[in-house]
Amino acid sequence: MVSLAQLWMPILLSAVLVFIASSILHMILKFWHMPDYGGFSNEDEVGDAIRKGTTSAGMYQIPYCKPEQMKDPATVEKFKRGPIGTLYLRAPGPINMGSFLGQWFAFCLVVSLLAALLGVHTMGAAVRGVDGRMYAGINLYHFTGGPCAELVALGRARAEGARELTTIVAVGNEGRGVVAPCGRDRQILVDYHPTIRVILPTPDGPASVLVTDLLPGAYRWTPNP
Repeated sequence: MVSLAQLWMPILLSAVLVFIASSILHMILKFWHMPDYGGFSNEDEVGDAIRKGTTSAGMYQIPYCKPEQMKDPATVEKFKRGPIGTLYLRAPGPINMGSFLGQWFAFCLVVSLLAALLGVHTMGAAVRGVDGRMYAGINLYHFTGGPCAELVALGRARAEGARELTTIVAVGNEGRGVVAPCGRDRQILVDYHPTIRVILPTPDGPASVLVTDLLPGAYRWTPNP
């Protein structure tokens, strides 16, 4: 079984590649992000006005009001007159690009770590047909998404001609034991196999219930045979 510690190199490499690729795209696609910001025609006057009041770093709204003040006549008049907006103030001083780039790389690294964390949490599932035959499947994790293990097992059963299934169970690696199906899997099971029983984890151990009990009042879609 692959552990998270064994993936340190792919985690670091993917973070570096995403950081480099995103930085290049940011420089190339200036026409895309440059219009997001604009300057005041009276920038000096605006700066002087702000310095007369609050100058600490943070986010500010104009006009600012609390929820209970929204209907106050004075507040309503401020919104009518404008301007309306959100202002983000940084601490005075030169822009430190190193800090921005460092934070962006740290973000890329965290995303890579979370993707790897999901990748090592492999699930396995098995379904049983009315004839007693078993059909197994595992989830194939990919950063773009992928089917759950339950759906892989259902697909294998259907590919081998099994149309009537009695029971399904999913188990997680790393000793996680029996795992309940997600909402999407429950909906698919209700549509394709409304009489199937699902094995679930309970405080007293695994137990089986009808899938319709897991999704009461569900929207019903009739699939093609």
